[in-house]
Amino acid sequence: MVVMFLGLGVYTSKVLEPIIITSINKETTKIENNIKTEIKNKFKKINELNTDSPVKIDPKSDLIKLNSGCKEGNVCIPVKNLTRRQKRRLNL
Repeated sequence: MVVMFLGLGVYTSKVLEPIIITSINKETTKIENNIKTEIKNKFKKINELNTDSPVKIDPKSDLIKLNSGCKEGNVCIPVKNLTRRQKRRLNL
């Protein structure tokens, strides 16, 4: 009976433990690789979305538009930033 327990102890320490340890290591590396690839794929999708749809910014509606409008080369100032005196001079 004692010999059986000693044999079982030797068997587990010499045979079973290395097998279990290597299988656990393989599984953890598989899981790590899966997580890494998932994260890379998510970032690829985000980058594709950013490049495919550029952000469109509408011009602000509170800009002063004279007869010529607010074109390139003209200076357009938001009305809310003007003082009373400046608004009076511009007839606003």
